[in-house]
Amino acid sequence: MLADGLVHPAVVRYFPHEVADLSVAKKYILFNEQVQELRAWHMRYLLLLWLSLICMLPFDLSRFDEGEIGETAKCIQDIGKTDLGKSGLTREGAAYMLSRLYMR
Repeated sequence: MLADGLVHPAVVRYFPHEVADLSVAKKYILFNEQVQELRAWHMRYLLLLWLSLICMLPFDLSRFDEGEIGETAKCIQDIGKTDLGKSGLTREGAAYMLSRLYMR
């Protein structure tokens, strides 16, 4: 943890990280009203770090596509791009998550 109580990306490796966690994390960050609130930036930051860890797992993202091919990757990218426009740690978490997604 950092001095102000925030989670450092080095701690991310201790988060649960199974392939099945992708749909859970993605749905939670997209549809949970608490995560969407501005004052809940810490929850969003943690979810972005969790997604960054899941993105590094070696599996085909298209397994989770329900419609067109690449839908899941685009959704994750859109989540990150939305948070790049914000200030603070959510922007850093989004940049970290997008870098992991693009390294796949």
